[in-house]
Parts: sequence; structure tokens; C-alpha cells
Amino acid sequence: MKVGHLQELHEKYYDQGFRVVAIADEPPQEVKEVLEGKGARYWIGIDCDQDTLQRYAGEGSLAIPHYYLVDVDGVVVSSELPDEARIEELLKHVFEPALGKDLHEKLADAREDYERGAAGAAWKTAGKMVESEDESLAEDATFLREKIERYVSWQRERIERSLAEGRHADAMGELLVFEVRFAKMDASKWASEQIKALEKHEDIHAERFAWDKLRKAIAKEAKGVERRSARKSVVYAYGKVVKSHAGTVAAKIAKERIQALGGK
Repeated sequence: MKVGHLQELHEKYYDQGFRVVAIADEPPQEVKEVLEGKGARYWIGIDCDQDTLQRYAGEGSLAIPHYYLVDVDGVVVSSELPDEARIEELLKHVFEPALGKDLHEKLADAREDYERGAAGAAWKTAGKMVESEDESLAEDATFLREKIERYVSWQRERIERSLAEGRHADAMGELLVFEVRFAKMDASKWASEQIKALEKHEDIHAERFAWDKLRKAIAKEAKGVERRSARKSVVYAYGKVVKSHAGTVAAKIAKERIQALGGK
């Protein structure tokens, strides 16, 4: 096991979104002692039955250790020890939604909008302050606007890839979130146009009522779920999608949102 090299990669690229996850088939205590001695500080999973290994190997077999590099969409892009150049290339397509800095107090509302998923509203609010005579405020407002614009580009790139690959349901789910998240921006209009075009596809049209309910639930969530009553209302809205349209992709997305909100 090349613990040292993996640890170096873990430390070098962690802040950019790169993660090392090791799967060992030895007893937990043995793995703990060996890795602590070698200074490994990344995630370690224990799979004594080699179930994970067998799932990756399929009908064949894999030599141990074996390495997989998985991109942000969960696609395996390499099955060898990670190459730094490849990691850096993939990380260009990773976006960190967290702001990563404190903002001027006058941007408190914009920050709150951003963090609850209403990035378009935050972008519009910040736009009123980029010309402020207060240099600190203007700088932070510009930072927030540029952050949101990069967010738009990252999400749009992912959606366009889904569309190009013919993954209509995936694209539809992403577009509904995109449309609400970036409302008040031209990007939201782009999403609306894509949604209208997608609705003509047979597979999407067949689930049109489910998608419509999901869209309304997403919009309700974007208004905020800080209050218990609001959260309960949003969970209920998603629940209606799950109950009324079981088996649809929209219902699957709704169920994921319910779980993310702490519902059942």
C-alpha cells in the first residue's frame, strides 16, 4: 500500500475537493495499527468479505492494492495509481459552493439567500453594492457576484453534458433546481428554455405531472426552511411527489430532498 504517496495527494488536493478513500479487507484493529504507524489520515473502510472488491472486479479479478480515480459525477476515469496531472485536470471541473470567507455586514441578506439556495437573489442584491464607495463592501459584493457566476458556469456545464449524453431525466432534475437557484439571472431563462424543449421528449412528457409538482416543491424550499413549520411544509410537498408519482425519477429526487432535510 503506497500510504505515503496517497497521504501526500490527500493533503495537497483536499481543499480543492479531492478525497482519498481506502478499502481494506484486514481486521479493523490490524488496519488501524498499520495505518496509524504510517501516518494515514484519509478515510479507511473495512470490507473483510471483499464485497466492494468483487463489485469493482465484476466477473474478473483484481490485484491488491488496486486504485480507482472517480470524477465528481461518480464515473470511474482511471484504474491505476492517481496521476497528479490527471487529478488537477479533473479538479478544474469541481466547484466548491461554500463561500470560504466572511462578507461585509451589509451583505448579510445576500449571504443568507446564497446559503439557502437562492443564489440568483443573492447575485441581484450584491449587484446593488458593487459600486459602493465603501471599498470593503464593493470588494465583497464583487466577490459574491463572481462566485455565483462561476457557480452558474459549473452547473450549466454539467447539465449540458447530461443533455449531450441523452440523460434526459438527469438533465431535467438538474434544470429544475438550476432554474430556481439562479432566478433573477439570465441563466434561469436559459434553464426555462431547456425545460420546455425537454418536455417534448416522450420519457419526460410521460412524467410531466411529477416534474411539475417537483418544481413547485423546489421553489418552496428555496424560500427558506429555517422555521420548523416551513421545513415541515417543504417535506410535505416533496412527500406528495413521492406518494403520487412513485417509481418516477422526480419521486426519486424528491425522496433524496426529504432525507437531506431530515424527513422520513
